[in-house]
Amino acid sequence: MRIGLYSEIARADIVAGRQVIAQHGFDATAAGIRRSRHEMLESLPALARFPDFYSISGCRDLLFHVQEHRFSIPQIREFLTAENLSFIGFELHAGKIRDYLATHSPIAP
Repeated sequence: MRIGLYSEIARADIVAGRQVIAQHGFDATAAGIRRSRHEMLESLPALARFPDFYSISGCRDLLFHVQEHRFSIPQIREFLTAENLSFIGFELHAGKIRDYLATHSPIAP
């Protein structure tokens, strides 16, 4: 079985966006989403990297979703243990691996 999980670390910008929405009381209407995007482009420009940010329906799902579960590695381990499942591995995109190595490699390029 393959499952997709949201990473606590990778979704930090999304969590920050949801905090902006809550602080300003933006609603999930088209007008509310437009106002929230305008505010977030100023305060959280990192959200602009998400393609879903640019459409009303995509932004609603990305930032206004009523429930989202994010996981850390220890939480995944706990779940697998509790359900008697075996971990086989992560599926990573080559571009993400290159980005990580470029950022965290001890040898400067």
